[in-house]
Amino acid sequence: MKLNNFIILAGLILTFVMFTSTLPVVSSANEELPGIDYLFKQNTANDLKRPCVYQGRYCSNSFDCFLTIYYPNNTVYLANVNMSFNESFFNYTIYPREVGVYYNSMQCYSASNNGTETFYFKVTPSGYMSNYGTFIILLAISLILFLLAYYTENEILGFFSGTTFILTGIYTFIYGIGDLRTMYTTSISVLSASLGIIITILSSLEFMDVNWNS
Repeated sequence: MKLNNFIILAGLILTFVMFTSTLPVVSSANEELPGIDYLFKQNTANDLKRPCVYQGRYCSNSFDCFLTIYYPNNTVYLANVNMSFNESFFNYTIYPREVGVYYNSMQCYSASNNGTETFYFKVTPSGYMSNYGTFIILLAISLILFLLAYYTENEILGFFSGTTFILTGIYTFIYGIGDLRTMYTTSISVLSASLGIIITILSSLEFMDVNWNS
């Protein structure tokens, strides 16, 4: 890759890396709590199922169970909603919009008995555990290919570097970074994809220039 193009792209990549370097600090706001019982996907209908057990047996339909859920910031998400009875559990469909760890209180009553149980569930953009490692791997591959393209003056490697930057941007846009999917991570995804498009176009133009003039 030509020196002037490299200087421009190196500046863009440096900006990108500095922008993403603050993510561990931002992501620390969603630290993992012990005792996470369920993992749910953000902005998706999720069926929360919780067993009710009395004297070693599942509760009968003579019990009524009510659920209260708190957002990660401890404000009330749902208050004392009636859960549906099933043979071995009670359930309630939730549609969580915020990522993080939710605290839950489940209270069950019958004519002569009652009990309360607390538990946690976690909501992530993908419905899986933190994907921060995946983002780092994709970013590292993009940077390594870019540096190899420059030092070997190989336009094909430059093209693949741009492609991986684009893929990193698409992945980040869909799944976020770590436990985050906000305007911050969206900005990073757009920056990564834009950087990839620039690298891909410049590498393609240089490849055509070299082959047409050879």
